[in-house]
Amino acid sequence: MLPVNELETLTCATARQGEARAKVPVDFFVNWFKARGRSFPWREEDVTPFGILLAEVLLKQTRAEMVADVWSEMIRKFPDATSLESASEDVLYQQISCLGLGRQRVTGLRQLSAAINRTGGIPAEPEDLMKLPYVGVYSAHAVACFAYGRRVPVVDLSIVRVLSRMVGIEPPSDIRRAPKVWEIARTLLPLKEVKEHNYGLLDFAAHMCKAKTPRCEECPVAPGCAHVKCAVSIGWQEK
Repeated sequence: MLPVNELETLTCATARQGEARAKVPVDFFVNWFKARGRSFPWREEDVTPFGILLAEVLLKQTRAEMVADVWSEMIRKFPDATSLESASEDVLYQQISCLGLGRQRVTGLRQLSAAINRTGGIPAEPEDLMKLPYVGVYSAHAVACFAYGRRVPVVDLSIVRVLSRMVGIEPPSDIRRAPKVWEIARTLLPLKEVKEHNYGLLDFAAHMCKAKTPRCEECPVAPGCAHVKCAVSIGWQEK
């Protein structure tokens, strides 16, 4: 594992490319978040672990900008797992249907709330969070970090894309089968302000390192990015 709080050098090799290196300055994503981070209600300081978990469930396959208004209304009506579990399926469906979410998501929310009530709360560690229904590896790490301040990487498909580009590997299609990317994300974690770091990485992926139209010409880390440096010289392209 690379040393923390030094200039991180990420190295990966492929048969076609040989060795490609990408460099990210210390606290780059922390500073990115502070300067250009997105503002969402579930990112406020007084949000409970349940509120953050609710946001993560709603955010699955849904744009964050669309979730903001729905989340605010839901957390006002259902501030905890007890109130959400007792809500009728029809009422919950009315709350989330505008996001294009179906009754399966409603069922998931109620099962999750029931499990929280049964076990006595929302755990703080990713491995324990993953025992809850409807909580996958990304959501577990996100709640552990954003709700409890745990120093853990947060990796979704957008972050897989960013880090894979930086080191010059083809991005895996499933975050559960991306051990190299998880390890890269872990090496980049700062000693403090981990929440801001992970938010910054998510926001950098959304604003700069986009899936189809990455803004490489404006990217401050482009000089050390394998995607930018190797795409022309070796003919590597995103699929």
